[in-house]
Amino acid sequence: VAGPANAAPGLDAGALPPVSASAGVGGWPGASLDAGLPIEARGRGWRLRHSGWVLTALPLGLTTWLGFLYVGLSANRRAWKVAAAAYGVAAAAILVLAIISPVGPDGRVDDAAWQSVLGTILLVVTWLGGIGHALVANVGWLRWRSRRAP
Repeated sequence: VAGPANAAPGLDAGALPPVSASAGVGGWPGASLDAGLPIEARGRGWRLRHSGWVLTALPLGLTTWLGFLYVGLSANRRAWKVAAAAYGVAAAAILVLAIISPVGPDGRVDDAAWQSVLGTILLVVTWLGGIGHALVANVGWLRWRSRRAP
């Protein structure tokens, strides 16, 4: 904060520039103090448009990693990148378990095999957990987006 208490010797305190916004708002590099509007002041259309990434969680949780990768890279937020990696590993594990599930002589997958049971549990947890996680993370994403210039 500019003021007489932190003015450099020989400089007029009024000549000091205002606090730089380049350090970011809330730790976000490049966020301007006056860029954008708060989420509450944005319209429903803006919120829906910028929440589209949440839809990646719908296809059985197998593409949730794509949405978290997008917001993680866009906002440069480590937690979302880690979530993207975790959802990607879960999706790969679900596919591998589906492929290695034993098939009976009639051509049907053995639903009682551990591969089928584990794959099903992982699918449900990843799918429902991913939807919930994406909805919660979307609040932070919209806050980040609202701090950006429109």
